Amino acid sequence: MCTSTLQGIAAAGSATSRPSGAGSALVEGLPAWIELRMLPRYSEPMELPLKLIRHKDGGLHYAIPLWYRLLMAFIVAVVAGSMLIANVAAGPVAWILMVVVILAGLYEERWIFDPESRTIRNRTGLLVAARSLEIPFDEVELFRLVPHVRGTIPGSADEREQNEAALKASRGDDSSRRRQIYKRPYVGLILDRSDGSHYLIDSMNARRSPVLRQDAARMAACCGKTLLEGYDS
Repeated sequence: MCTSTLQGIAAAGSATSRPSGAGSALVEGLPAWIELRMLPRYSEPMELPLKLIRHKDGGLHYAIPLWYRLLMAFIVAVVAGSMLIANVAAGPVAWILMVVVILAGLYEERWIFDPESRTIRNRTGLLVAARSLEIPFDEVELFRLVPHVRGTIPGSADEREQNEAALKASRGDDSSRRRQIYKRPYVGLILDRSDGSHYLIDSMNARRSPVLRQDAARMAACCGKTLLEGYDS
């Protein structure tokens, strides 16, 4: 989705306040949660585990791990085997489950960082119809870890406090006896391109942000670029 469309959405309705300290690389006039959720990307991020693999030549491969596909195949085998053993016809629920699991197993999301060709290649979507993207290292501005806490008011002091806690792999209410369960902290890894576009590489629960920070540091080092945290540029 283009920047002008996003700005039109912001001007047409709801909250348009910008969080304090928001970097100029993000879309002007949009609250943090909209910026993180609506970054231009070939597909919306799915809640799938991604694992970073380092190669001997210094390259990196960030993708869905093999165990995930094996798990999907195991589930399909169990469901199909159960129907064969019971000698019963599959009902609508069983077929829906089978289709969902098969599609999940065929979904592909990977980022390849190739220092030899100095390019980043991304492939996202179903294996038979995945869309590709290629970004030269020279067009990468920087990498950025951006916090986002669902359930906070954009631009508020509470949002700033929760964002700071998310970057520290904690919650703003950790010291409180009453946990605000509606607040869900996440940290996203964003690639800022020199042409002003942005790509959300991954997003995960703030508790696991140290893993994402380590992976992000390796990606930035592979490309020879800077890794920033938060909205300050």
